[in-house]
Amino acid sequence: ASTWEGLAGAYLKLGMYTQAEDCFTEANLLDYLKPDIWAGLALAYLEQERAEEAATAMGEAHKNGIDNAELLLAVGQKYFSMGNFRCSENVFRMTVQCGGGANVRCLLAEALAAQGDSSGAKAECAKALEASTCIKQRAAVLHQMAKVVASRGEMEEADALEAQAAAVEAELAAAAQVKADGEAAIKAEALALEAARLSVSHEEELMQEEPEPESVSPDKSRKGSGKNATKSPDKSPRKSSTKGP
Repeated sequence: ASTWEGLAGAYLKLGMYTQAEDCFTEANLLDYLKPDIWAGLALAYLEQERAEEAATAMGEAHKNGIDNAELLLAVGQKYFSMGNFRCSENVFRMTVQCGGGANVRCLLAEALAAQGDSSGAKAECAKALEASTCIKQRAAVLHQMAKVVASRGEMEEADALEAQAAAVEAELAAAAQVKADGEAAIKAEALALEAARLSVSHEEELMQEEPEPESVSPDKSRKGSGKNATKSPDKSPRKSSTKGP
């Protein structure tokens, strides 16, 4: 069953929904109780706009205890894109129960707002804000919450939420700048160290190439002081040996 299921997932990613349906069906025949296979089959049905069959498959997935948040999220988003906000709400709630975080709660808030339930959407945004795990996510939730609050006509609160979002985004930008400056400083230091290393290496090469001074042998240094040393001719005038008359 797992082989058929894996092949079906590959077909889904390639947009080959009929082939994906066939593979999920084969997997389902081998493992009728596996919820992920039912959910995958539901997604294949939705991609072919077969909502009734998809609803049946999702019912089986829920009955068998599906806990695959990623797969549920894909099904919920497909329902939402089709304009079936009620079904997308139900699937997003299942996704939250399977560990979906702030982003899933924001999607749930959008589904509720699309159905006119601004109170429920605002409550989900508040929960998403609590579940935010990073500055960027918090800013996105604040913007979403401001949008929901504005739809309720509560413009003062919406403006306050937008101001909070702007402050959070400024904090995010400052943190990003600090990180960029730190990385630039590290890079500059690394370049300086490399330049110093190359300079030292170049100096060492020059020293190795410099010729050594020629050594003088002891014999040559004593030239002219030995027995065989050449005497300079005596240029002093000699007295004549011829006797006079």
